[in-house]
Amino acid sequence: MPTRHSSSPLALACCAFLAGCTFSKLGHEGDPGIFRCEDDPEEVWLLGAPAPGLLVVEVDTVAPDTTFDPEARIVRFDQVPTDADQIDRGESLDRADDEFECTFPPSSSECPRAEAELVDASPIAIGVSSTSTCDGVFAAYVVTATLDGDPMVLTFLGKDYY
Repeated sequence: MPTRHSSSPLALACCAFLAGCTFSKLGHEGDPGIFRCEDDPEEVWLLGAPAPGLLVVEVDTVAPDTTFDPEARIVRFDQVPTDADQIDRGESLDRADDEFECTFPPSSSECPRAEAELVDASPIAIGVSSTSTCDGVFAAYVVTATLDGDPMVLTFLGKDYY
């Protein structure tokens, strides 16, 4: 199996899913999609203001040595949040934990699939966190969002530390 070096969560996901390789380096602490488990952050992603429709968010693990028990939530805002710590000020539309089998399953759980029927074009944020179960020192993931089946672009806002 080839070894790849990358600090990009997308590269981690592509390598894990497509190339079947392992990693000798995880990336940098602070990169989106990778966090130190003991820090227990919630990473916040923005969708902007999508049109009404069914929003589906999935979080999946990307490698056996960075697997963890992820949790996802969809949060609606009246105005676009400018900082990750604002995630708790919005209206929670859904929270998910164990809805489908992870690509690299953690020892005792599954991956989340959150869904919300959006009724207007309000700003939406996605929160990704760990339920405190990590199989290693770092957790790495890929988050995807679709609106009525069409892929959505996510923008990383930052990390909110509890």
